[in-house]
Amino acid sequence: MSFERCWAFTLDAEKGFFDDPVGGPTMWGVTERVARAWGYKGDMKYLPLDTAKLIAETNYYTPFKCDQLPPALAVCVFDTAYHGGKPIQWLQAAVGTFPDGIIGAKTIAAAREADIKKTVALFCASRIRYLQRLKNFRENAGGWMLRIANLLEEGMK
Repeated sequence: MSFERCWAFTLDAEKGFFDDPVGGPTMWGVTERVARAWGYKGDMKYLPLDTAKLIAETNYYTPFKCDQLPPALAVCVFDTAYHGGKPIQWLQAAVGTFPDGIIGAKTIAAAREADIKKTVALFCASRIRYLQRLKNFRENAGGWMLRIANLLEEGMK
C-alpha cells in the first residue's frame, strides 16, 4: 500500500486549521505538540503541508508497517494512528492474533490472509467504541462517523 493513498484518504478528513477545545490547535491534523516536537516554531495556522506529510509518513505510516498490509487495512491503521486510537490492537483483535500492540510478522501474515471486508468492519467497530467514549465525541461525532463510513467503503473496494 502506498503512503500516497493513505495520505490522500486521511488528508481529506484533516483539512486545514482547527482549534480543538480538547486537543488544542491542529493544522492538517497535526497537533501543536507533535509539530513542536518536530521543531516547528511558527503559528500552527501556517504549518506547511509538506511538513505535515513528512510527519505523517515518519510517525504514522512507516512505524505501523502500513506498506506491508493489504490496502484497505493499511488505510485503517494509518488513519487511526494519525487520528488517535489503538490501531495495532484493533487490527490484531480483528484478525485473531494476540492484541499486544506490536506489529510483527504474525500480525502482518494474519492481516494478509484475513477476510478484508470482515476485518475492516471489526476494526471500525472498535474505533467507533473508542471514539464514543471520548469527552469531545458529541462535538465531533458527525465528522468522525463520516470518516469511518469512508473507511468502510474503502474496505469494500
